[in-house]
Amino acid sequence: MLSAKMLSTVVLMALSMTARVSAHGGVSPALGVTGTFTKADVQRVVAGSDCGKTNVAATIDSSTAVPADPTTGSFSVTGNSFDPGADGSLSVSALVDPTGTGKSFTGTVDVTTNGNAVQTASTSTQPIVAALPAGTKCTGGAAGNLCLVAFKTTAGFQNCVVVSQGAASNATAAAGTAAAGTAAAGTDAAAAGAAGAAGAVKKVKGAKGAKKGAKKGAKKGAKKGGKKAAAAAAAATDTAAAAADTAAAAADTAAAAADTAPAAAATPAAAASKRAVGSRAARAARAGVFA
Repeated sequence: MLSAKMLSTVVLMALSMTARVSAHGGVSPALGVTGTFTKADVQRVVAGSDCGKTNVAATIDSSTAVPADPTTGSFSVTGNSFDPGADGSLSVSALVDPTGTGKSFTGTVDVTTNGNAVQTASTSTQPIVAALPAGTKCTGGAAGNLCLVAFKTTAGFQNCVVVSQGAASNATAAAGTAAAGTAAAGTDAAAAGAAGAAGAVKKVKGAKGAKKGAKKGAKKGAKKGGKKAAAAAAAATDTAAAAADTAAAAADTAAAAADTAPAAAATPAAAASKRAVGSRAARAARAGVFA
């Protein structure tokens, strides 16, 4: 039977081991993790399975991929520590599987910016920069351009990250496609706006043309009407002149008639006078005969 001292020692050892197991550190964006990387996403190193218990085939295309520089192969990830001290270490080493299957981690990745092996805070993050081996060609995933990089901390925790070459991963490509669709919609809207503006300009020009045409028409009409009015006035003047000439001729005729009237009047008077003289002579003659 265990003594109380021995039992106490066993309990302390168990608690110590439990505390050590609960120490966590990992790298994000992690294969198979959606959203924020948490303490629950960290896995212990499993022999023969560098991506832990994550189903690689089911998650490689849906996971967020980090792009590798096309010239240097460099890429950046984030170290996440959930415990202080060495147990929360973010000092990592890494291997690459160019096939993206999780079964061929044969290339050593050069970690150029590493995390601290001893953490001072209960939770912390650090940038980690690494580079694929020269000549690496990623062939995994549906697009045939994905690699898997397995990170392992000095505290014995691991997880994988998807790295892309050339075209982006499905998630990134979808975002790019959406952006392209938005740009296309913006282009169509701009074209429609330009067409509307052109139509408005044409309408304005048409209105100006109509206004200008109306002015020209009015001017021409007024000018033409003026000419017609002037011609009518001239004709009226000619008619009036002819009437005046006719009136003058009539006046001349009347004057001539007036001049002829006294002479005509004198002729009957002379005749009457002659008749009177004749009558007196006749009476005298008769008187002489009968005296």
